Amino acid sequence: MLAKDNPAFLNDLASALNNLGSRYSETGQRERGARRWSDTLALFATDGPAAIVLRLRRVRGDDELDEAVNDVIEAHAIDNPNEPTLTAEVHAAARSARRRDPEGFDTRWMESAGPPPDWLRLDEKTLETAIAWIDTPTWTESRALFTANAGRLLAAGGETALAELGLASDGAPTVEQHRQLLQAVREHGIDRVYRPLLIQDAVSAWLEIDDLDGSKRFLTDHHDDLTSPEAADALGRQGSHIHAALSALARGGRTDHAYELLQDPDALPAALALARADTAPEHLRATAQLALATARTHE
Repeated sequence: MLAKDNPAFLNDLASALNNLGSRYSETGQRERGARRWSDTLALFATDGPAAIVLRLRRVRGDDELDEAVNDVIEAHAIDNPNEPTLTAEVHAAARSARRRDPEGFDTRWMESAGPPPDWLRLDEKTLETAIAWIDTPTWTESRALFTANAGRLLAAGGETALAELGLASDGAPTVEQHRQLLQAVREHGIDRVYRPLLIQDAVSAWLEIDDLDGSKRFLTDHHDDLTSPEAADALGRQGSHIHAALSALARGGRTDHAYELLQDPDALPAALALARADTAPEHLRATAQLALATARTHE
């Protein structure tokens, strides 16, 4: 059997068994299809992952709710925590089965596995919200979505949803980042936690402006953010020396002067001479950065 040697064929095997079961049912021989499934599951009894996949892929009719519940409970019983993506699939299948009859499912689960865990009772809307939050393309949009759904994400279900997404993605960095972000918001509040992230967005937007007039307007409009220590750190990480220099000079109230130097590099030698006598060393450093970045000759 191909599926025995290569797990990639497990889905094909389950599909074939489901189709065969349908044909038997149409001819009044449902039990023959059930026996084929039983024989196949026995064949994979010592192969935990395969046994789980087959149980999850087995199609159950509307009149087989108890059997569908048994499938996911059995899959959960043999689940291996060392295979998180498969665990996530087991959890999703269990939630799907539970939605068909929550009360009946919980009773059956209690009998076999004890009290239903938090992931089993996870609201699908909370899971969808967590996915949308992670997928926001900017921190500005991330904050807006979080603010609109703070009650849902800050509740216990928010942490559970991120844990489930962590399983499904096998610990993807973005999921872990948002778990830490959620915990930080709980401890320090949304404004404090998001401020450096929003500044990152502002820095990125500023760097994308390719004309001096637009760049100057943006710096003026976002002065407090773009002259903050967080912006200086972000610019330093990106190696944006010209923008770091513009930020430093703007911090000292010299925005017009900084852009005039960029528009007239010939004025830089004189500006450097004046900066040497300045009592603020950051002005000299920033002017030197502009001179170095725009230099036309070695001298």
